[in-house]
Amino acid sequence: YINGFKVRDYLGSGGIGDVFLVEQESTGARFAYKELSAERVKLASHQNPEDPGLFLAIMRKSAKLAFECGQEHPDKFSNFILDYTTSERPGILRQYFPETLEDKIGNLSEDETRSYFLQVAEQIKILHNKDVVLADIKPSQFGINKGKATLLDFDFYSADFKDISTMIHSAAFSLVGKKSGILGNPRYMAPE
Repeated sequence: YINGFKVRDYLGSGGIGDVFLVEQESTGARFAYKELSAERVKLASHQNPEDPGLFLAIMRKSAKLAFECGQEHPDKFSNFILDYTTSERPGILRQYFPETLEDKIGNLSEDETRSYFLQVAEQIKILHNKDVVLADIKPSQFGINKGKATLLDFDFYSADFKDISTMIHSAAFSLVGKKSGILGNPRYMAPE
């Protein structure tokens, strides 16, 4: 049970927590709830003792960005995102997509591939225009519904950082990213 939602299923896990299929008790509507790992929040606090709340602040900023994008571009982004980072079980509630772009790979026509590619590129362009760089672009990060690809995770780095080296060595990067100095997912990065 999470904030008026019944947990229906475990969907998977990622670098900062677990994702559950939840059902809103009042309406029966289904959503995905990304619960932030208590261990990750605790570790992040220890890694950055001068600002132990930085990790949750970054997650709140991510939720806010996702909500704003949904409001400004409902045809391109998920339109229901709530921030529960201040609750007993901190996390982010978002629209549930039973299928991702990764599930479709190998089963798409040329026209479908082109359409999804253009949709993903448009979403990335919108974020870049907001001075945001996505940190983890891969097919499983895009939900699919009725021919529409929608960004699921707003793991990002703000262009408030003046250059890439500052980003790599920043406290935010050490909290959200991996300490390897690599931004992104190696499987989906250019080899250089």
